[in-house]
Amino acid sequence: MDWSSREPLRREELPADPRLRLLRVEGEKRWNLCRAYNFAVSQCLGERVLKLDADAWPTAAFDPQWPGLRLESGAVCAFGSGPEGRKGQFLIDRALYEAVGGFNELLVGYGFDDKDLLARLLQHSGEAAAQVPQEWIGVIAHSDAERAEQGARSGALAASQRSEEH
Repeated sequence: MDWSSREPLRREELPADPRLRLLRVEGEKRWNLCRAYNFAVSQCLGERVLKLDADAWPTAAFDPQWPGLRLESGAVCAFGSGPEGRKGQFLIDRALYEAVGGFNELLVGYGFDDKDLLARLLQHSGEAAAQVPQEWIGVIAHSDAERAEQGARSGALAASQRSEEH
C-alpha cells in the first residue's frame, strides 16, 4: 500500500506475484500508521491477514497451517517472536481482528500499536496470542535508532511529533 508517497510506488517494481496488489491512498497529509494498517486490512480479500512490515518477509519455513498458530477457540492469532522487528508481524483471522476494532487509530507516531492490539485481543479472547516461530520471519536488521534517524532525515519523524503536539 502506498500511503500518499511523494513518488508513487510502481507495480513493476514489486515482485511479479499475482497475489500482490498495489493500492494507493491519495491526499493524506501525514502518516498515521494505525489508520494505514486498518485501511490495508479492509482491502484484504481473504479470511486471514498476514501483516508484515516492509523490512520483513515470510521465510520458506513459514507454515500458516501449523496448529500452533491457533488459540484454544480455534481462531488463528499469532504474533512474531524474537529480536529485530519480528514482534509486530502477525497472522490473524480477519474476523478476530475486526472483533477488536483493528488498530487504535488514536495512537499516533511510532510504537505501542502492536502492544495495544495484543492487549485488546487478550481481553477479547481471554487467551494470549500464539507465537510465530522466530525462524519463520526474515528481517533486514536495523536498530530503532537507525529507523528514527531515517525518519528524521525524511521529515517524517518531525511531522509525526508535530501532529502529536496538536
